[in-house]
Formats: sequence, C-alpha cells, structure tokens
Amino acid sequence: MQKSEILLEQPSSGGSSPQETLRAALFLMKMIQQTSSIQTESAFIQRTVDVLSDEEGIAGVFIGGPGLPLEGKSKLETKKQDAIRTFLANLITSGIDSISPELLESLPEMNSVPVTIVSSPLDGGTRILIVVFGIARSIAMPLLNTCEPWFRLRIQSFRSAQFVQRMQSCISGLQDGSRNMIQNLLKQGELIPTLLEDARRILRASSCAILFPVDESRNSYYVAAQTGKQELSLPIPQALFARTFADYESNGDQVVLHQAGDRENYMLAPLIQRKSVSGILLIVGEEYRGDECKCVAGIFGDLFSLANESTTLFQRFASSQTEWENTFDSIADPLYIIDNNFRLKKINKSLASYSMKSIKVPLDPHCYKYLFDQNSICPWCPVPKSMETGAPEMVETPLFSTGVWQIQSFPYTDKEEKRMGSINVLRDITVLNRMQEQLIETEKLASTGKLISGVAHEVRNPLFGISATVRALANELKGAPQDIQPYLDIVMSETTRLNRLMEDLLNYTRPVKIDKNPSDIGELVQEVIDHFQHLPEGQSAKFSVIAGDRIPAMNMDRNKMKQVLFNLFENGIQHGLEEPRVDVFLQLLSLSQPPEIHLVVKDNGSGITNENLTRVFDPFFTTRQKGTGLGLSIVRKVIHDHGGRISVESHPGIGTTFRITLPVTVTSK
Repeated sequence: MQKSEILLEQPSSGGSSPQETLRAALFLMKMIQQTSSIQTESAFIQRTVDVLSDEEGIAGVFIGGPGLPLEGKSKLETKKQDAIRTFLANLITSGIDSISPELLESLPEMNSVPVTIVSSPLDGGTRILIVVFGIARSIAMPLLNTCEPWFRLRIQSFRSAQFVQRMQSCISGLQDGSRNMIQNLLKQGELIPTLLEDARRILRASSCAILFPVDESRNSYYVAAQTGKQELSLPIPQALFARTFADYESNGDQVVLHQAGDRENYMLAPLIQRKSVSGILLIVGEEYRGDECKCVAGIFGDLFSLANESTTLFQRFASSQTEWENTFDSIADPLYIIDNNFRLKKINKSLASYSMKSIKVPLDPHCYKYLFDQNSICPWCPVPKSMETGAPEMVETPLFSTGVWQIQSFPYTDKEEKRMGSINVLRDITVLNRMQEQLIETEKLASTGKLISGVAHEVRNPLFGISATVRALANELKGAPQDIQPYLDIVMSETTRLNRLMEDLLNYTRPVKIDKNPSDIGELVQEVIDHFQHLPEGQSAKFSVIAGDRIPAMNMDRNKMKQVLFNLFENGIQHGLEEPRVDVFLQLLSLSQPPEIHLVVKDNGSGITNENLTRVFDPFFTTRQKGTGLGLSIVRKVIHDHGGRISVESHPGIGTTFRITLPVTVTSK
C-alpha cells in the first residue's frame, strides 16, 4: 500500500528530470494564461482547481484555508470525496500546522490513495492548503513547485487590494468631514485659555483653573491651566476635592460651593467625560450665592467638558489618521487615490519614490499631470473603463523607465453606494514577463534543437561520403582535361560549405558549458576590433569605442563573448554602405541590482525592415545569399547563457543597433 506524502513548507526546486521540468514549465504557462485575467480571489481559486484537475493522472484537487471555502474537484467515488472534505475541513479548523502522517493514516478511505499536501504561506502567518491526490508525489511536486509561487503571488495581490479597499471604505466618511474639525481642533491651545478668561470675566472671579487628579485615588491634583490671579489659595482641602467627585457620582450634583473666608469662595464644577468626572473647573471669587451662579458655573463646566472631550477625540483621530497613513505608506506596491474628476487625493511613499514626486500632494492636482507629466488622461488609464463598468479594471503599460507595470483600478463608494473615486495599485511585472518570455523561448529552443540535431546527423553521414568520393575522383582525374577541374572544385567547395553548416547546426543545438572567468569586457572589444582592422580592404570598417569610467571586470566565457562580438561586428560590416562604420558604447549601470554592463553595437548599414526585425534571432533566418541564419541565434543563446538580455532596433537606410545587458558578477575561483 502506497503511503501518502505530506509537505508542510513551501517546496524547494531541484531534482526533477528534463521531461518533468518541461511539463512543469508548460503547466505554469497554462496556469498563467488561464488565470491572469481573473479579478476575484474565489474565481481564481476555482480556476486553479480546474487547471490542476485537468492534468493527466490527477484524480482530484482541493484548495482551502482559514476563512476560505473548501474548493475542490474529484474523480473519486462519493464516499472518498466526502471523507476527504471532512478531513480537510477538520484540519483547517484545528490548525494547518498540526498535519502529521498519522492523521491521514487514520482515514481508512484514503489508505490506498497517494496524497500530496502543500502549505502555501501568505503574509500575516496565514496558510492555504493545496491538496492533490491520485498521483505520485514525484510527479505532483514539480507541478506544485512551479505553480505555487504564482498562486501565492496572485492571492496576496487580491488580499492587498482588498485590504486597501477596506481601509479606504472605513475612512471615506471620516475624511470628508475631518478638515473643518481639524482646523478647529488645531486651536486647542487657544480654546482653553479663552474659556477660562470668559468664565473669570462673566462670574467676576479673581482666578479660574482646571484641575485634574494625579491618580485614581483622587486625593491630590495638579493645575492643567489657569487665568487671573497667579497665586491661588492652594491646595484646597483634599476632602473638598474628593467631595466634588462623590457628589456627582452619588446624586448628580453639578457644582460644589465652598466658602474659604470672608472674601474668598470656591465653586467647583465637575468636568464630565463619558459619564464620569475626569477633572474640576475651579472658580475663585469674593461671593457666590444663588442658583444662577451655580448654573453659569455648570455651563462653563459643560463647555470645558466638551473642549476636553474634543481634545481627546482629536488625539484619537490624529492617532487613527497616523495609523492609516503609516499603513498606506508601508504597502510596498505604489498606490494613489483619485476622485471622479481624476483629482489626486493621496499617494504612498512607494509611488512618490518611483515617480520622484513629493508625497505631500498639492491641492487637488490632476493625477495624469502630477504623476505622469501628461496634459490629458493617460491613454492606458484603466479608470475610464472602470467608471463605465463599475468594476475593477487592469492594464499593463511601460512606466517610470523601469519596465512594464500592471495598473489595477478599484472603485470606492460612500455609504449610499455612490462612486467617490478609485484606488489605483501599481505593480512592476517586468521580471514576471521576462520569466514568461524565457519559458516560451526555452520551449522553442528545445523543440527546434531536437529537430535540427536529428537532421544534421542524418545529413553529415552521406555528406562525408560525397566529400570523400569527390576527393578520390579528383585524384584519379589529375591527368584529365582541364575543363573537368572547375566542376570538381565547385562540388568540393559546396560540400565543404554544407559540412560547415552542419557543424554550426550541431554547435547551436548542443548544450554548451560556459566557462566563466573574470575578464575585462573593454579589452575584449578592442581585441576583436584589432582583428578586423588587420583584414584586407573591403572586409574591415571604421570603429569607434566610447566607454564610461570604471567599467569593472565581469564573469564571462571569453571565447563565447568574443564570438558574440565577432558576429555583431561582421554583421555590421557585411550590411554596411561604401564606408562601413561600427560604433561601440560601454556603460556601467551601477544602480541596477545586481549592477549591469550595457554594451551597444551600432552600424551605419542598410538597416532591417519592420517585418524582418522580429525574426532576426530566429534560426535559419538570413537576408544574405551565403548566410546560414545562425549567427544572431548563437549570439542570443550565448547572451542568455550569461544571464543577460539582448534587443535590436533598426531604421532602414540608417543602420541597426544591438543593445546587450550583462550582469556584473565576479567570483573568485
């Protein structure tokens, strides 16, 4: 009986066969293609279940976690399906970290079914279970190992957007009315002294003061503010101070009168905050009689209570505002909030850094003007479509000169479900797109290489026989008439060219070991230029090299990179005009992580047409009569093997420019 295998942590890569790796890569492409446009978490999880369950050999898939419905699809009989659902539901309820093989073995219905459980960790300690059964772990793990990072990235993306939307919804009502309140509360330093002075003037008091207890015993107090005569007859009797609290709490008396002498009387009005006494308004004067004085003192007590309550509310509001702003600014993805008129309300620190703008936004500028330096709504903006549909929208576009960005727009509403504006989330997907392109390129190279290798081997054997036969025939016909020799030379020349082509084909498809050593790219460029400058006239060109300061050595296969430069230079010369010219530029991109060297090779040749530009790196594509079409394909392969990137741009009649970016990584051997 096959035992189930359980994995608690995120799986690590490695150990898979080439076939399993290729299957996993194709599966990831399928997963990305079928789930990238989904806008909700539940729909994404359901689609993930569908894609996994469609894989050959998988009998069932379940995905679930705390706060998530258990989604699944199974080809097993109903009894086993119900047992699995119950087991997983109990597992999620009791805590994912409690997984053990004994738990699964306690399920009789699953004793004969292989199970692989992957725990996908999310931010905040949450984990989601991805369960695949009916297929061996050696097959299931490469698939899960490949798709789990994409699954985790999308789930965290959904939750980040939901978090921002909830936060904005919580403060949307508070933010509109906060400005006027903040303006008044900012004058708290003036409000209390003004009220004290008004109380002293109206009640003809010599002094007024605000007192608060030092601790919960209320046996002593301190003066928070005062006006009038600076030296009060303090301390007042402790019993009088405590009596003010006791009278209010026992029978609701608002003001306590106390005669301290012939010409000095006290009125003590409690300051009420949340139905309890928090402090005392002390009014000192010559004579206070009648209920009217107590009433006026009570009103001022209420006013001070209101002022004190407003101060507390302001402090709490300021604290909540600070917490919200800190949360907003701590989100790594760039964010900005706009209203329905594209007026910018707020940006976070991440967006301020990328756009090189101040995080303190001026008064209601247009987002397209302040952030993106446009005079009208950006052509890629997802907000107009979101305003039409009322749903979140997503687009992809180049931004900030750093690569391709994904922009998601989420509408937010007031309590009456009326649209107030949108929250826009930006995410740099340059690396993700590059990974997708590399997966596609890897698949293309693998299939092309297999075909080329088979053809080359089949052709070389008869080609060798033809070549040997022609040589033997040439030796036999040495005394023959001279008009036969040109035909023999043509046959031998063409067989030699075909043999060289077959050798190039095999070199292109054969796995190449890159022998990296620290080398100076500038010296290598000059070495290749020297080679061309010693060639006969008509095969050379004028070269110029512009290199930045402090170009460091980098790890590279010197022979392979020399072949790259040779092919690019030769390509520029062969397509050049009457006076071929090749310009080389070298620059260190020190701000990249890791640092990169930017190599540009520019010629003044005839250029490449737009329809041919996308095919220049394809095997066998050439515009030269005697070309094999493998030179630029080999160039790209070598650059990719070095972890670099290559691109091309061309203008017919002006010339062609190749741009190469290589990482600067130097290790001691």
